[in-house]
Amino acid sequence: TDTVTQTRPLCRSATTNADLITDWFLQHPTANIGIELEKSGLVAIDIDYRTGGEESEYGLTREHGPWPDSWTHQTGNGWHQLFVRPVGKSIKPRKLAPGVDLMISGYVVSPPSIHTFGTHYVWDSDASPLEGHPLAQVPDWLIDEINRGDVGLLSSQLVQKLDCEVQRLIEPSARLTNRLLTDQTFADVWMKQKPSPKRTDLSDSGWCFTL
Repeated sequence: TDTVTQTRPLCRSATTNADLITDWFLQHPTANIGIELEKSGLVAIDIDYRTGGEESEYGLTREHGPWPDSWTHQTGNGWHQLFVRPVGKSIKPRKLAPGVDLMISGYVVSPPSIHTFGTHYVWDSDASPLEGHPLAQVPDWLIDEINRGDVGLLSSQLVQKLDCEVQRLIEPSARLTNRLLTDQTFADVWMKQKPSPKRTDLSDSGWCFTL
C-alpha cells in the first residue's frame, strides 16, 4: 500500500479478489500489505513503545490479565494484535493508555511489509494466521473499559455545561452582592459572621456569594 497511488483512500480499495490482488502485486511488487479493519470485521490493539506503550501494556495486563491469544505481529516500534469485531456491542476507537490505542477503522500494516525504519513486520510464531492460529473475540474487560471511558467523557462534558450555567446564574447575584456591600449596615452584619481573616476584601463578590 505504501507505493500504490490511487484517487481514493487505499483502505477503501481493500479486496479479497485474488485476481485483483495478483494484478496489484504484478504492478507494484514491493508494495506493503494493509488489513482494512472494518471490511475484515476486525479491530486492532496498537502498542507503540515510543510513546509509553510498553509501560502501559504492563499496567493493563497486571490489572486485567494477559491479552487473549489472537493474531499478533511485531511492528517497527511495538506490535498489533487483531480481534474479531464484537457483534451487537458498541465499540469505538479509544486511547486506552499512553501508547495503547484501540483501532476499529482504517488499516493496519501487516507482515511481511517493511517499516519506514527498515525493519520487517513479523507474525508472532505463537499467534500467526499462517500457522492456523485462530482469532479471538475482543475481551469483555476491554469493552467495559471503552464504555467507562465514554461515561467519563460524558460526565466531563456535563460538568462543563453545568459550570457555564451556574456562572450565568451567579453573575447577576454577584453584582447585587457588590451593591449590598456598599451599605454599611450590611457590612456590619457581614463582619459578625467572622469571615476568614485571609479574605478581608468585602468586594470579592465570588467569595461573598459562595459563603
